[in-house]
Amino acid sequence: MFVDLGAHFGDAVRNFLGRCKTESECQLQEPVQIPWFIAREDFVIYMFEADHRFTPDLQNLTAELAESEPPIKVWLRDATAVHNQDGDIDLFVDEWSHDNAYWASSIRPWDGWAIRSDPAVPVRKVQAIDFARWLELTARPDDYVVVNLDLEGAEFVILPHLWESRAFRLIDSLLVHWHDNHNGFSPAEKDAAKMAVVNMIKAGVHIPYF
Repeated sequence: MFVDLGAHFGDAVRNFLGRCKTESECQLQEPVQIPWFIAREDFVIYMFEADHRFTPDLQNLTAELAESEPPIKVWLRDATAVHNQDGDIDLFVDEWSHDNAYWASSIRPWDGWAIRSDPAVPVRKVQAIDFARWLELTARPDDYVVVNLDLEGAEFVILPHLWESRAFRLIDSLLVHWHDNHNGFSPAEKDAAKMAVVNMIKAGVHIPYF
């Protein structure tokens, strides 16, 4: 399983599969540990993206991979946030970082957004799922699971939950893209996430970015 949390345009999935649109993208291959006997094309892909604006791109990627040779199974959950519980949640929508393809939508507002947006930061209600619970219901103990976590600050909520729920034991390789400059999350929340990662590494999870 390759689970992409914060799939954006699907660039991390293309990178992982070596099917990038440009040569420069594939030079950024993620440092994932994969057993030699498992081909990347054998992974089932799961993509989560909260911002509905990326749905058409992710649907196109899903169709492209399904029609490839060999076909790759893709499961898309668009307009859905990952969190530490099920329910609805506010998504603060990035409408100002056009040059970066609106990559900064987050479950909490960045300080200063209200003065960068006109009007103030739009808020969209989206469905959220408990990622730890989803992982426990979806992954089998003998699956090889790679999780790419790029959630504009939500890592500070999800990582402690993965540790406390013990769902981390289903993950073999975890790629965490840290957003330490996100001031919508407290120092205590950030410290708890870092400690959760330290504990997961000690427990045997491969986390190369820490």
